[in-house]
Amino acid sequence: MKKIIWNDSFSVGVKTMDIQHQRIISTFNKLVDNVQAHPRSEKVSEVLAEMVDYACEHFESEERLLAEHKYPELSQQKAEHSAFRRQAGEFCILALSEDEQVTHKLLTYLHEWWTAHILYNDKRYTAHINMEKAKRTLTP
Repeated sequence: MKKIIWNDSFSVGVKTMDIQHQRIISTFNKLVDNVQAHPRSEKVSEVLAEMVDYACEHFESEERLLAEHKYPELSQQKAEHSAFRRQAGEFCILALSEDEQVTHKLLTYLHEWWTAHILYNDKRYTAHINMEKAKRTLTP
């Protein structure tokens, strides 16, 4: 499994979100570094828990930002975040099994989900937030 390499194409134009996305990608890359580890290993469990915990913090932060800027697709964003939480929970349960393929399945899911989510779903709010910020600047 290839690591995700952060570059400007991942930027959503909101510094706090970019920093959080970079941390999530860094955590994903730690999982890639441990791809040979057994899914029940302490290291895989720790990194997976770190990702899920931080992803939940990030989702809350992102949803607050989007609500503050009255983002019209907020409910869709929340639904996608909820689906991620559910799927990540299922992987945590699967990691307790003896299935050696869990780590590969998990990495594939996380790579595809985070890449698509940041590059397509999150990027959609960039223009809206910039427009809202501009309106606030112009409003006395």
